[in-house]
Amino acid sequence: MKIKEMVTSEMPRERLLSHGAKSLSNTELLAILINTGRKGFSSIDISNELLKSASNLNELKKSSINDLIQVKGIGLQKAITLKAAFELGERMGEELKIIV
Repeated sequence: MKIKEMVTSEMPRERLLSHGAKSLSNTELLAILINTGRKGFSSIDISNELLKSASNLNELKKSSINDLIQVKGIGLQKAITLKAAFELGERMGEELKIIV
């Protein structure tokens, strides 16, 4: 299903606004980062494919840009966006380790 076809209140961005990021699945969070799909596939579909390509989020984080662009619908720009988001998450985790 295309995101445009979803009920507005069920769209990932709108759900994040109304219910917070914790209410979203990993697929939905990735879909927000991916932003757009490809012909016939929504960003949610592509997010599902990304998650299938790795056994878990930590393994997905370890994926190279070349690994990421093997998923149809992930080009260089989207792969860079994902790698940047993964790195920010890593750095936040490191900051928490220092505080604790």
